[in-house]
Amino acid sequence: MRIMPAMLPTPSRLVNPSAHQATVQTPKQMLREQALIWGLFGGAALLLALTGLDHTLVHTLHIDGGNTFTKLLRRYGPYPAMILGLAGLICLLWPHLWRKRPTLYQTAAVFTLSLVLGTGLFNQILVKNLADRPRPRDFLVATTDLTADSFRGNSMPSGHAAVGFVLAAPFFPLRRKRPRLAKAFLATGLSLGFVLGLSRIMLGAHFPTDVLIAGAIALSSAALLTQTMLRFPRIPAYILALGTLATALAVILGNFFYNLTLTYPLTEPFRSISLPCQPTTIIAEGPPTLTVILHGFGAPLSTLELVKSNDIIKLQTHLGLYHSLRCSATISQPAE
Repeated sequence: MRIMPAMLPTPSRLVNPSAHQATVQTPKQMLREQALIWGLFGGAALLLALTGLDHTLVHTLHIDGGNTFTKLLRRYGPYPAMILGLAGLICLLWPHLWRKRPTLYQTAAVFTLSLVLGTGLFNQILVKNLADRPRPRDFLVATTDLTADSFRGNSMPSGHAAVGFVLAAPFFPLRRKRPRLAKAFLATGLSLGFVLGLSRIMLGAHFPTDVLIAGAIALSSAALLTQTMLRFPRIPAYILALGTLATALAVILGNFFYNLTLTYPLTEPFRSISLPCQPTTIIAEGPPTLTVILHGFGAPLSTLELVKSNDIIKLQTHLGLYHSLRCSATISQPAE
């Protein structure tokens, strides 16, 4: 007897694909769904841009330096999506979990791929670099004149808002079989996406249109990935998992940021400044301030900030995998 090598089971071996044909959309239905998503989010973004409300809302909502609410959401807001994404990846790699639960497999695959491909690769890498839009705080709330080179950045679309909206991704594979659970995911994703977006607007990091475009990308990519999974049920789970890991690594290592500006007041005594570049001193009005402008590569949603530890002012990272950092730093001193 010939013994076949053990293989990781695929959904096609365990489930009759015809059982899911009711959820497969025709091209016309898919186009209509995409038009609905982009019509709502994109239409609202266009309205804000044409009426000038995009800039007005930033001026109205901006809080210089942020507050506890914005800082907590900036740091911990992405955690729900990351935890759920890790759970989805584990599910793909552990066939016992979905052996008799095809809907669980589809939901895990759609969410994990939406997080890595839609929110990560497309939203955070491709669209951000193509849009190259400066953040509001770089010029709308600036108190000094900026050079033309400063009008670049990574404002559109909002990465934090996207990882909130992506929690709505399970709505698409679940809406027929588990409608109540699907609606709960949709409500959670929309709520968290807009709350995270609001916090980023308050920090001067994004425009309202950045938040809306992030929502459109997150939902439209989830809808497309759901239909892809239904049409190609024979893709082995381990290929999906390995592809997801490889793409996630590419997103983490290939995310370029430009013109990240950090400031730190020098009103209290300090011993030294530890930075990748040597600060230069300039004469300017106002209190003494350290300003650092950074360029380089860093993981999406990670943060860099200036802190003082043991009387040394230095850069501190959170969820950061940074490399190839370049910076320029100035210390503004009032005229004596």
